[in-house]
Amino acid sequence: MKNNKLLGQGKAFLVLGMLSFSLCSLEAQITYRGCTGILGAQDFTLSNTGTVSDGGTDRNTYESTPSDFAQSCPAGVCEIQVIWSAGNTRWEIQLDTDGPLGTPNYTNAILFYNTSASYPNPPSLDLGTWTEDVASTGGTCATGVTTFSGDVQSTLPVVWADVRLREVGLGIELQWATLAELNNAYYEVERSKNGLDYAFAGKLAGRAEPGSGASYSFLDPGPFYGRWYYRIRQVDLDGTSSYSAVEQIDLHRTPMHISDNGQEMVIHHYFRYGGSIQLRNLSGQILLEQTLAAGTEAVPIPAATFAAGLYTILVEDGPVQQVRKWLNMD
Repeated sequence: MKNNKLLGQGKAFLVLGMLSFSLCSLEAQITYRGCTGILGAQDFTLSNTGTVSDGGTDRNTYESTPSDFAQSCPAGVCEIQVIWSAGNTRWEIQLDTDGPLGTPNYTNAILFYNTSASYPNPPSLDLGTWTEDVASTGGTCATGVTTFSGDVQSTLPVVWADVRLREVGLGIELQWATLAELNNAYYEVERSKNGLDYAFAGKLAGRAEPGSGASYSFLDPGPFYGRWYYRIRQVDLDGTSSYSAVEQIDLHRTPMHISDNGQEMVIHHYFRYGGSIQLRNLSGQILLEQTLAAGTEAVPIPAATFAAGLYTILVEDGPVQQVRKWLNMD
């Protein structure tokens, strides 16, 4: 702001107009409108003039360009900039208080701030909150930031390309790709048997450069049978999250798999047609027999009720028959 001083302690104050942003190039721009009580109901065009580095993260700075003090406002003439304040850990929209008498001085008056740690560009109107810095403005902005367009940071931290599922051994492999990632910290893979209740399956760190995409692969080892649903939870650097679309896979496997924890033996087999299981001793005597419906995936057997020794398990699933040996160690 130039020539006139506004409210309190000899500081000049402005209201923001409209901003337009572009990504990491010196031609990038932001169009801004806001704080009309100080800046008036007009648009301000800001251009990318450099970067601020904070802990290895580079964030773009946008400033009235050229700084010729030519744009009038209710306070006189006005220059503003949007910059990441490493000291305050936030984005700030600052007003020049030096007027046309010298180079811009943005250190004395802050119009608005936003604590969303977006990069490389400042957050959009629906990412975080642009809050008036009443300590600087004296509460005279009259309006908030009403327009902030161009090269601002989108609320979408990940642009998904696709998510695919495939069988790998007795497990399921997820493959997904992104077209762009910003502020992405990591991914969590979640699985469900009914498409409603999801459980954590694993975690992968995001590895794309800001603004670029990457490909990922995750193996859920199983064994799995039947239909399964998967989704990927993407978590931002600030802890907020979003989800990919839900994908499903049908596994009509016939190979039988046995797990045994000493107390319970489980026969894993997807019964595509329905059938039965028989447990026999080495003399061929049937010790246990169960009839099973189509869609059954796991049959628990109380291992502790059988004496230690070698047994034969016969699985019949429609036209399919399989025989396995089971050594009960108890």
